[in-house]
Order: sequence, then C-alpha cells, then structure tokens
Amino acid sequence: MALSYIDTSALAKWYLPEIGSEIFSEWIQRQDDTCISSLTITEFRCLLARRRRMEMLNALEVQQLFAKFKQDIEDAHLIHYPIESRHILNASLMIESLPLYL
Repeated sequence: MALSYIDTSALAKWYLPEIGSEIFSEWIQRQDDTCISSLTITEFRCLLARRRRMEMLNALEVQQLFAKFKQDIEDAHLIHYPIESRHILNASLMIESLPLYL
C-alpha cells in the first residue's frame, strides 16, 4: 500500500479550479491512500479564508468547500494523521541538515 502525502497547495487543486487542477485530479484518483496532517486542516481553512477576503469565494462557497473537505476526511478519502510537536521539530532538523543551494 503506497501512501501519498498531500500538502495544502496541492489539495487546493482538488477543491478549487486552479491551474493544474485537472492533472492533479487525475493523479489523486490513481493513488492508493492520500494523507494529510493536522497542519493541513488549519492551512486549508486559512486558504479558504484568504480567498474569501480576496472576494474569490463567497461565504457560502467557503462553508460548502470546508464541509466537503471535512466529509472527505470522515469518509477516509483523505487520511488524517495528527501532527505532534516532535514531528515539527524533526522536520525542522531535516531541513537544517540539507545543503544550502542558491
């Protein structure tokens, strides 16, 4: 079983029409399991709020999109992995261990 982690910028293409949405839609449908973290939930909520402030979405659209997102988690279309402080620290340490490229 292959797990694919979906970050918020990719996830936006699943719920919103963006450049690359069609390609992403085809890709995600071929995946065995797609995973998100607790951070993704917060970031997606922020993304929707920002689009609302920019008047790219209305309040009802934001509500409907977030409800669909939550339903996809509940239905296990997106597998939610809780994130812990140690995960954030480990991610930071991994980034710090990479060579710097300019």
